[in-house]
Amino acid sequence: MQGDCPPSSACVDGECRLACDGDPFTPCPEGEICDDCATSSCPGCLDCVAACVDAGPGQCDDHDDCGEGQLCVYGLGICSVECDADDPGDSTCQALGQDCSPCQTSSCPGCEDCRDVCVPI
Repeated sequence: MQGDCPPSSACVDGECRLACDGDPFTPCPEGEICDDCATSSCPGCLDCVAACVDAGPGQCDDHDDCGEGQLCVYGLGICSVECDADDPGDSTCQALGQDCSPCQTSSCPGCEDCRDVCVPI
């Protein structure tokens, strides 16, 4: 129940989770993303409150949510493989059936700006 959680948190499925501002790209702890409607209606619950929830496979809000060699494509909230758009011989993305796209990451807390990543063709 919401009243059982400390300030700056929200009750999500019976568990107190860190509250966030509702922006899906608000940084949450590693392995979590900001869900703009993490809570649901229940007796004593606040409806549709933003909170940090476990990130699903490939979801991110900063680079620490992604695996080794991957970066967070912040605007899409997905992890992608890093590549080198200036190297025509870089076969990293070709092996995945994707293209290496320059400057796909944008600034976010915990992200580096303008990094090259593989994107679907």
